[in-house]
Amino acid sequence: MLTNNDCYKAGQYITPTGIMVHSTGANNPNLRRYLAPNDGLIGVNTGGNHWNQAKPDGQQKCVHAFIGKLADGTVATYQTLPWNMRGWHAGGAANNTHIGFEICEDDLTDANYFNAVYQEAVELCAYLCELYNFNPLADGVIIGHFEGYQRGVASNHADPGHWFSKFGKTMNDFRQAVYNEMNETTTLYCVQVGAFSVRANAEALLTQIKAAGFDGYIKTYGTLYCVQVGAFSVRANAEAVLAEVKAAGFDAFIKIE
Repeated sequence: MLTNNDCYKAGQYITPTGIMVHSTGANNPNLRRYLAPNDGLIGVNTGGNHWNQAKPDGQQKCVHAFIGKLADGTVATYQTLPWNMRGWHAGGAANNTHIGFEICEDDLTDANYFNAVYQEAVELCAYLCELYNFNPLADGVIIGHFEGYQRGVASNHADPGHWFSKFGKTMNDFRQAVYNEMNETTTLYCVQVGAFSVRANAEALLTQIKAAGFDGYIKTYGTLYCVQVGAFSVRANAEAVLAEVKAAGFDAFIKIE
């Protein structure tokens, strides 16, 4: 959290009704440019120009999250304000309604980096839409900064459309990708150890499973109480756990959900 930023200290809160997507407008994809102190992952900001200070770059500005590179080059999201705190990101009325986050720009020519941060932004928006029960395709729910300007609720900026367009993407594409992310069904492979019509029997087996060092749980299917270990999107991972459970003396199989 950018606790030293004047925005955070102002402590004003909103009821979010949407999300505004920004990009930084500067050729520096590193999270350490904007965040401090170093948590061991982002690296050290040596220029003193991070946003965890009263007025970063001499301006009153603050967003709810940044997407960019960790010190090892991988892409990550860092939350920087509580989601329902009033941010200083839109330069207009959208500060009162929208969660805003920044995607750290590079030189706008690296397709691999763009695709990575684009997907990260899609997943962040899907998370926030689920958290606040937003429909990502509804009018005005997810907008770019430039769209906010067109609506009269944000200052005159081109982001992130100027970057998206270089790789054949539009905000409509982005909104659809968020919708698809939210509605994607994932096959899960669970290691099932037992199924009982009496819950007490399931709880007894669960106790044995946990005593053997497995992180088990009970899941109900109709009138059955099923004892399971793990839930994996990759079958090979489930098979590895299945082998461990069997080696511990339990009869088990993989249940597909």
